[in-house]
Amino acid sequence: MIPTANKFAQAFNMLEKSGRLSDTDKRMLQFHYEVPERKLTPRQMSELMGWGGQSANRHYGKLARRITEELNWIPKPQTAPRSYYVEGLVIGSREESEFAWTLRPQVARALELLPWANLGHITVGSSDSDDDEFSSFEIIEQHRYRWHRLVERNSRGSRAAKEAHGYRCQACAFPFEKFYGRVGRDFIEAHHLIPLSELAFHEERSYLANDFAVLCSNCHRMIHRCRDPSDLDGFRKRIRRRS
Repeated sequence: MIPTANKFAQAFNMLEKSGRLSDTDKRMLQFHYEVPERKLTPRQMSELMGWGGQSANRHYGKLARRITEELNWIPKPQTAPRSYYVEGLVIGSREESEFAWTLRPQVARALELLPWANLGHITVGSSDSDDDEFSSFEIIEQHRYRWHRLVERNSRGSRAAKEAHGYRCQACAFPFEKFYGRVGRDFIEAHHLIPLSELAFHEERSYLANDFAVLCSNCHRMIHRCRDPSDLDGFRKRIRRRS
């Protein structure tokens, strides 16, 4: 049985108190919580952390091993050979040529219970069951932004991109106003062509109109699932092959 969020939170607390949860460990968990769908590849995690190659495999695996040992729990089944340790924190899946990690829901909820994660504050109840656990929480909502919002705080670049590129999706050519009428007028999403993973933690950067593409909501979500979300031409070709 998968441990509850409460038990994961207790395990993280025990690691922190014993000095076995480093600032690097915390940053990995915070980054993973904040990325879209809480899903990324080891290579993407490495880029976020400023490491080369797929160094995140080793770092995240060691952290997951400490957590699973603290919980006295072996995750089953594993979705890749020898993936026991890292899958204590993630649900693995194959994304084309790369393995991808989705943060376990129980781990994501546990992070929301921990003050150092800065993801909100929840008073933990005493029950161990998933259903009762959350019914006994006192939830205090806070105004906060996720990681991708933090680096988009200045929206002038996004607005300039929409003015420059228009309101038709640059990938699939979907026209919001034509399809939805007046409610779809002047609606489109701006997508960074300069990967956000290039930013160091807390780094600020000014974006220009040409640093963005304009995409419909579906294409925006899907391009972030690709190996290189900055490859707009490759994404267009993928769509053409499918249509």
